[in-house]
Amino acid sequence: MYVPPAFASPDDAATARLVAENGFAILVATGADGVPVAAHIPIQHDAARGVLIGHLAGPNPLADTMDDCARAGREVLAIFQGAHGYVSPSWYAAKKNTVPTWNYAAAHVYGVPTMIDDATRLREIVDALARQYETHGWTLDAQDPDFVDRMLSGIVGFEIAISHLEGKFKMSQNRNAADREGVLAGLEASGRPDDVRLARAMRDARR
Repeated sequence: MYVPPAFASPDDAATARLVAENGFAILVATGADGVPVAAHIPIQHDAARGVLIGHLAGPNPLADTMDDCARAGREVLAIFQGAHGYVSPSWYAAKKNTVPTWNYAAAHVYGVPTMIDDATRLREIVDALARQYETHGWTLDAQDPDFVDRMLSGIVGFEIAISHLEGKFKMSQNRNAADREGVLAGLEASGRPDDVRLARAMRDARR
């Protein structure tokens, strides 16, 4: 990822927080044929162990590519997208000779995967994901055992041992204070939830 110094993550901890707070990722792997394969999936970050954890549908072509990467010791890439949005030049103090841009936060996480087909471990992976996001009372334990077994037989789990993270927080750090305040005011005035979230991320980036 291209990261000019002004937009670099302050540290790996900030990048890890972005990963933890934006769990729906793009997972990319490249097979021996050199062709990249990608999927959009929820991924959990176990910071204590330094791994990403998730699962794929068995028929997903990425599952085979991930398995090939695991056997070859080849790294895969998980991309996490944080707050982002359009920035109008009209929000800057100087209106002339300026261009639009896009502010955003993103993290790229690299590592070699390990594939998981053990039923007990797969159940733990699915259960942990549901526990993180479920707010309406659904539990895996309440499902019929035969149904759960059938569902687990159709997926493949993985862990990615994190080798390194790249974080980018492009939050108008390259603009002067008046321009940054103008961007914040413009985003917050729009009323759009995504813009308000981006404004919050810009304020956090200044701390």
